[in-house]
Amino acid sequence: MRVNPSEHPILVTEPAWNTPENRERMAEIMFEEFQVPAFYIANTGVLNTFAAGKGSALVVDVGQSVASVIPVVDGFVLRKGVAYSNLPKLVAAHARHILLGNNIDLIPHQLIASKTPVEPNMPPQYAVREDKIPGVTDSWRQWYEDRAVEEWTQNMGGILEQGWNDQLAIQRPARQYEFPTGFNTFFGPDRFHVGELFFFHKPNLVASNSSLPRHIPALISDSLRACDIELRQVLMGNVVVTGGGTLFSGFTDRLHNELVRSFPHVKIHAPGNPVERRYGAWLGGSILASLGTFHQLWISKEEWMEHGKGIVAQRCK
Repeated sequence: MRVNPSEHPILVTEPAWNTPENRERMAEIMFEEFQVPAFYIANTGVLNTFAAGKGSALVVDVGQSVASVIPVVDGFVLRKGVAYSNLPKLVAAHARHILLGNNIDLIPHQLIASKTPVEPNMPPQYAVREDKIPGVTDSWRQWYEDRAVEEWTQNMGGILEQGWNDQLAIQRPARQYEFPTGFNTFFGPDRFHVGELFFFHKPNLVASNSSLPRHIPALISDSLRACDIELRQVLMGNVVVTGGGTLFSGFTDRLHNELVRSFPHVKIHAPGNPVERRYGAWLGGSILASLGTFHQLWISKEEWMEHGKGIVAQRCK
């Protein structure tokens, strides 16, 4: 960023399940290595709540690798109600299975010298940059394939608002997608199968995999059961949806339809701007750090020198 860290306080975000050891290590790195004048760690659930203009909320956050449900009351996380799983990894794995099952080559565009337009479902016609092949590592290729799957998922993935229905999935118009090789094809029900994993797991899938990640409705149920009864209506009246995984077409409508059965007065706040949805915690962090009263929360370099690691748990709650 081309700034001198010793001249700027640093606010760092953390998930609700971060460990005390990680928090203390972050503070140590900031103060000892970067010599920052002040430091603070804020929970992403709280920051997403602030970004939505609320003090209390049930934050449903679906990121690249973790889906979580975080209850926030009066600006504080209810730790006992935190629920999370690696559900997005299951969704990504299923998307990859669909693409590879259709014999689609996920060749990086950086390795393609030229290509010729072809009709849908016809074999691609392209030339590879042979000079680049020797420098390609397995880790880089894996990284690229993950990115390619993620990009396909973001562009093609959809969710049926009223729950899975084979006939309805077939009736939805197929969408065309072109890969870096020039190969292009239409995707129909498959693109809805991917998003359905966020909300429903087939019984045979559950029976064959005891470690299957919890889906969104299950995470919400787990979280609410751990919260006091009198708080549940408050939380369900302020459901905040955030994270890139929630940008699937139909996600918020499906979530509302799932929740309204048990909570008729549920209200969902989901920013329409993709940037705001994806980076809600960062926006909340900017709001928090700009408050005039926030300077009271900073851990100063002097306090770190005097109290050491113990100050982190005391100040960053």
